[in-house]
Amino acid sequence: MGRLYYGLAAAWLIEPMLTEAFDFSKKRTTFDVPIIEHQYIQKKLTDIRIGTESAKWVSYGALHQLLSGAPEAAMTCSISKLVGAETIVEGAMDLMKLYGSKGYHEGQITTFLRDALAFCSVAAPRKCTAAIFSARWPGLHAKAKKATDPATEKTLEPA
Repeated sequence: MGRLYYGLAAAWLIEPMLTEAFDFSKKRTTFDVPIIEHQYIQKKLTDIRIGTESAKWVSYGALHQLLSGAPEAAMTCSISKLVGAETIVEGAMDLMKLYGSKGYHEGQITTFLRDALAFCSVAAPRKCTAAIFSARWPGLHAKAKKATDPATEKTLEPA
């Protein structure tokens, strides 16, 4: 459940920051044009939104698996934590770039970036996660095969 929490927390923490960044990008101008009109800014804000939604929905899927007792629930919770951590760290870095020197020195963006980097301490790097997953796959495959094998089905006897 703890791994699932980090995935959800990351998604929900970045949501208000994204809303503020969108409003800010309509006000900040470069070359007499609001920066929201630049494709680079549009892409960065879209990438943050896609990451946020991905973290939310993989977390919701992991929660469903946990509640239904699915054998792959622990692995999906780990994926939730990894996606959440990557989303919040990458999103915070992109927000820092979007705000420029205003975001770098002090204030909400600086604090958010520092807090986002804390997710690196709780989420294993992708390489480490890949090793853990590949070790679990054979066991998950065997459980899935057993669950779908008609020979293992129990028959109910009349009372």
